[in-house]
Amino acid sequence: MNENSSGIIQFHLSGMLNSFCIKGEKAVLIDAGTPGDGEKILEYLPVYGLKPQDISLILITHCHFDHFGGLSVLKEKTGAPVAVHKSGAELLKEGKNNLIIPCSTTGTVLKYMMKAFPPKMVSGVTADILIDEELALKDFGIKGKIISTPGHTPDSVSVILDSGEAIVGDLVMAFLNKKVPSYPMFASDMTEVKKSIKIFKNVSKVYAAHGGPFTREAMLRSFMNDMR
Repeated sequence: MNENSSGIIQFHLSGMLNSFCIKGEKAVLIDAGTPGDGEKILEYLPVYGLKPQDISLILITHCHFDHFGGLSVLKEKTGAPVAVHKSGAELLKEGKNNLIIPCSTTGTVLKYMMKAFPPKMVSGVTADILIDEELALKDFGIKGKIISTPGHTPDSVSVILDSGEAIVGDLVMAFLNKKVPSYPMFASDMTEVKKSIKIFKNVSKVYAAHGGPFTREAMLRSFMNDMR
């Protein structure tokens, strides 16, 4: 766990997975991890001087089990509204995974492993706020906005803060070298992934659910053609 000068707290969860909390006038949670991670996140909050009732919003960057598995616990304990892209709302309500479409050899292997060892059942949650193209975070005590960044899944969203930093879910990721970003292993549309990555060409630092954070220089090196 660590907190940067802009108030971004990175929670290291199981399986090389990160979720985040942004501290401003209030606090916003970004993603809820896998089943069981909701309790872990609640245990982390006091370390940073936060109580469950300080959470003004819980954002789910996209509807995959490793991002909303702990949501039902977090919603119950914090009472905070839940936001998700409108195209993922029904999946979240039903506790179902969005598309898992491999776009790499590793992704194909992992998909077969997930079939062989399916994840625990995930409780569905009804979202309170449905995001379309953009949602300002000022009403939740944070200087920044949520934007639609499809590609990994159709319902993927990211956060861009006024500080020049971004939290992007699974739009980019890293496993072997955590500081070198690469394309996601799963993508519903790689053309959309590349379009979404271009949005972050002027961002100073990118935080991802797997690996990172990534500097602007690292993003430019890895995605030079996409970020022109």
